[in-house]
Order: sequence, then structure tokens, then C-alpha cells
Amino acid sequence: DLVRMAGFTCLELGADVPPAAFAAALGRADRAVAVGIGVTRVDHVPAVEATIAAVRAVDPAVPVVLGGQGVRNAEVAVLLGASGWAPDGAGAVRLIEELARARSTS
Repeated sequence: DLVRMAGFTCLELGADVPPAAFAAALGRADRAVAVGIGVTRVDHVPAVEATIAAVRAVDPAVPVVLGGQGVRNAEVAVLLGASGWAPDGAGAVRLIEELARARSTS
């Protein structure tokens, strides 16, 4: 909701979505700024790795942002293959705004 209120169009896929659904949604997206994944539990980490791999197969350049209780810091996010990590909703908005600026100038 915070990202949407910041002016971005968001496509919400819901909980327990298979990696292929993320890849398909990205494939249909026009000018994606980022793919955000909320990780609610540590035991979801293997699914997150598979989702990041599926996203990268569609668009290797799109940033993937992680957040949620299952990913405690930026180092863990990077180890999982993400481009960035947000500690909370406000941090996610700031990071996505930065990514949008960077992608618009490239």
C-alpha cells in the first residue's frame, strides 16, 4: 500500500505464489521498476531463491527488493540474490524511488 501511495502502479500476487507466477507477471509488466518480495518466515527462503532465479531468467536487470521478518538484513538479501533490502515499508518506498530514478536515467 505504501508503494502504491507513493505513486507506483503495483501488481500484488499474494502469499505462497509459485516462482513461475512472478516470472509471468514480470513478463507482462510494462516498464517494471522493481520486483518486491515480502518474506514472512525464514522457512520461505528456499522459495525466495527460486523466485529470484525465475525473475532473473525473464529480466536479469530488474531489481529485486526483499523485506519482511524472514530476511533480517541487507547481507542476507544479497546472499539470496536480491538487489536490495528494506527494513520496513518506508524503507521499501525510499529504495523503490531510488531504483525508479536510476532506471529512468539508464
